[in-house]
Amino acid sequence: MKARELVDQLQKYDPDEEVIALVWYKDSFNFDEEEDKKLTDEGWKKVVDEFMDNGGLDGHDSAISTEISDSVSEHLEEVAQ
Repeated sequence: MKARELVDQLQKYDPDEEVIALVWYKDSFNFDEEEDKKLTDEGWKKVVDEFMDNGGLDGHDSAISTEISDSVSEHLEEVAQ
C-alpha cells in the first residue's frame, strides 16, 4: 500500500488510541552490495502487490520478515555490470 493509504486508515482511529503497526520499507531488505542483483522499485511493488492480493499479512505470524525476504528474493533483478 502507499504510505498515504496507511495515513488514511490511521485517521479512522482516535489519536490517543494505542496501536501496533508493522511497516516494511524497500530499504529494510537491502542485500549485500557485492551481489549481482538488486531490488528495483518495480520489484518491490510486485512484492507489495503480492502480499496485498493475498489479503495482507497475519499480524500474529512470527515469520513475517522471513516471508517478505523470501518474496523479495523472487523479485530481485540482475544488475548490469
